[in-house]
Amino acid sequence: MPKFEPLNGLKAFRLKKGLTTTDLGDSIGRSQSHYSKMERGESHLLLQDAVKISKVFKIKLDKIL
Repeated sequence: MPKFEPLNGLKAFRLKKGLTTTDLGDSIGRSQSHYSKMERGESHLLLQDAVKISKVFKIKLDKIL
């Protein structure tokens, strides 16, 4: 499986908010496993997921892309 660049500080943003990968997966309509893979760069991040994640973190989209 190809490895993608891990997303810019996604894990740090999540931990700062005190959220688990399960919490974030639920918030964006993805499984915990799928969200974890996105965070580690093992799965593509779809634009629609990036938008949802930026809303959860209350940050601009370009901060995570």
